[in-house]
Amino acid sequence: YIQTLDHSSKEGKIVLIPSNSQMDNHIEIYNDSFFTYVGTLMLPPFPNSNQNGYRFFRSHGKYLFFDASEEHFHVIVQGSDQKYAIITIPMSLAVEYVSN
Repeated sequence: YIQTLDHSSKEGKIVLIPSNSQMDNHIEIYNDSFFTYVGTLMLPPFPNSNQNGYRFFRSHGKYLFFDASEEHFHVIVQGSDQKYAIITIPMSLAVEYVSN
């Protein structure tokens, strides 16, 4: 199942976050022709500061979408501490750093 996905016709890519709670810290990237798998990109940990310094929580991808140029996509993530953030990822880097 799919939590959220978006398509960039300019980049020829589909990006998605699986709905499985064990995989919602991954972004899967596919070519739009024949839905061929490109690879997986891990979301970074979610930082939170307190009086003892920083703690890092697992990021849970909630929504993602391309910007108007279709060269970047934005991911709304939720940390295990229930706070939210937005991560912006350039497609050029996403495709370069995916793991197969």
